[in-house]
Amino acid sequence: MQLDHSVAEARLAQIRSPLRAFIGDGDPDFRDPVAEAAWINGLGDPCEIVPDAGHYPHAQRPDIVVPATLAFLAEHRNAVMDTWKSRA
Repeated sequence: MQLDHSVAEARLAQIRSPLRAFIGDGDPDFRDPVAEAAWINGLGDPCEIVPDAGHYPHAQRPDIVVPATLAFLAEHRNAVMDTWKSRA
C-alpha cells in the first residue's frame, strides 16, 4: 500500500515546531522518495534523501542523520525549547 498526503495535509496547520525530515532512498512506503522529499521541501521544511537507507534512515545511516539532526537542533534550539516548555 502506498501512502498519500491526505492525512498529513489535513493537519499541517497544527504543526508548531520546526521540522527536519529524512527519507531513505529505498523507502518502500513511497513510490518515489525523491518526489516525497521535494513535497516536504516545498512546504518550507528541510528534507534530505538518505542514500542506502530504507524506512529507518536514522538506524541505517546514523552517520548522515545524527550530524544533520544535531545541527538542526542547534540552529533551532530556542524554538524547540519554547515548544517543549509550552507543553509542560
